Amino acid sequence: MSKDIQKVLVTGGSGFIGTHLVQYLLDHGWVVLNVDRNPPLLPEHAGYWKRVDLLDSPSVRETVQAFSPDFVVHLAARTDLDETQNLDGYAVNIQGVQYLLDAIKQTPSVRRAILTSSMLVCRLGYRPCADDDYAPNTLYGESKVLTEKIIRKAALDCEWAIVRPATIWGPHHHRLRTGFFRALMKGYYFHPGKGECNKSYGYVGNSVFQIATLLEAPREKVQSRVFNVADPPIELGQWVNECSQKLTGRQMRVVPYWGIKIAAAIGDQFVKLGIKNFPISTFRLDNMRTENVVDTQPILDLTGPLPWTTSQGIDATVAWLQSSSSDNS
Repeated sequence: MSKDIQKVLVTGGSGFIGTHLVQYLLDHGWVVLNVDRNPPLLPEHAGYWKRVDLLDSPSVRETVQAFSPDFVVHLAARTDLDETQNLDGYAVNIQGVQYLLDAIKQTPSVRRAILTSSMLVCRLGYRPCADDDYAPNTLYGESKVLTEKIIRKAALDCEWAIVRPATIWGPHHHRLRTGFFRALMKGYYFHPGKGECNKSYGYVGNSVFQIATLLEAPREKVQSRVFNVADPPIELGQWVNECSQKLTGRQMRVVPYWGIKIAAAIGDQFVKLGIKNFPISTFRLDNMRTENVVDTQPILDLTGPLPWTTSQGIDATVAWLQSSSSDNS
C-alpha cells in the first residue's frame, strides 16, 4: 500500500472468498484479522485468525473494539440454498449482520465497511431497476434482502458500501470441487443442448481485487453504493468446455435439452424424498439455462482491467484441483 499500514478486519476469512482476500491483503501489506467460527483453510493463516461466532454479540463487539480496525470487510454468511422451511436457518445473515453493525458503530476507528450481500436478492434473469428493487426466489435470497435493509437502516457513522458477488469460482471452492468439477472429472456432466447462455461469473482472484479496490477508492465513488462483483459475462458452454478440456482432456458432453429435462424430473422426485445429491433437478436445470448478466460497469470503472483472464483462472483452478486430488490420494 502507498499509505501507512492500516488494519482490516475480515469476517468469514476462513471461507472461499475470504481465504483469497486474506492472502491478497497480507501480500499487499495490510494488518489483517480474520474473524470466523471456523479455522482457516490455509495453515499459514492461523496466526491471523480469531474464532468468533457472529451470533455471539458480546464476543463480536469485544473483538472489533479490541482490534480497532480502520476497515471492515464482511463476508461471513450461510450461502447454501438448502433451507426451505423458514429464515431461522439464515440467522447469521440477519441477526449476525445486526450484531456486527452494532459493533462497528461502537468502534470509532472504523472508517469504511464493505458489506457483502448476494446477486440472489434477485432471481436469475431479473433486471432490477434500482438498488432496492428486490425479487428473490429462495430463502437465502430473502435473507440477503434483509441483510441489505439492515445495513441501510443502521445509520453507520463510517463510510459503507454493499457488494453483491455473482457466481464466484476458483481454487478452494469446496462445493465446486465436490460438485461441478467432480462431475467433469468423473465424466457424468452433461451440458443441456447447444444454445448459448450468457452468465455473470467471477474468478475469485478478480473478485478479491475488486473488493480490495473498494477499500481505498474515493469516498464519493463508494459511499452508500451497491456494486456487483463479477467478471465480464461468459458464455456458459464455452466456459464449461474449456474447464473440461483442461481438466480431463475431453470436450464437454452435450445432450439434447429434452434428455436433461427428463433426468431433471427424476431428480425432482429424489429431492422430494430428501435425497439432495442427485446431479440434476428442474431447479438446477432452470438455473443453468437462464441468462443472468449483472451490471459490473460501476466496479470496473474503479478497478480498470482485471488481473486475471478466464483462461488463467481456469488454469489456476485446474492446478489446485490436481494438487488437492494428489494430496488426498
